[in-house]
Amino acid sequence: MFGDVRFDLRDSVCSEAEVTIEGRTVFEDVVVIVPEGVEAELAGFTIFGDRRLDLAPVPRQPHTPVVRVHGLTIFGDIRVQSLPPGEHASRWRRTLHKWGHGPPPPPLPPLGRP
Repeated sequence: MFGDVRFDLRDSVCSEAEVTIEGRTVFEDVVVIVPEGVEAELAGFTIFGDRRLDLAPVPRQPHTPVVRVHGLTIFGDIRVQSLPPGEHASRWRRTLHKWGHGPPPPPLPPLGRP
């Protein structure tokens, strides 16, 4: 209640043929992020919210599970989306990163002796 539920499965390893995720919220969202090339299905319903399946138009990768998401939200959204590795899931963070306000660059290596 009053908090988003976010599952980022891009770094997950699974040997099963099928993965089922159930999420329920009140006044917040259920978001499931899968790697590009993974098949996903969305079921469930929202009351005063949206349900959206937003997968990249790429072919399914072999030996990946089908991710089945079932959600229930009241005053919230249910969203399943695919993203490439390293891309921010939040639109706000993607925008900040694009404007140059993302994470700081890695430190420079130490200077060697002449």
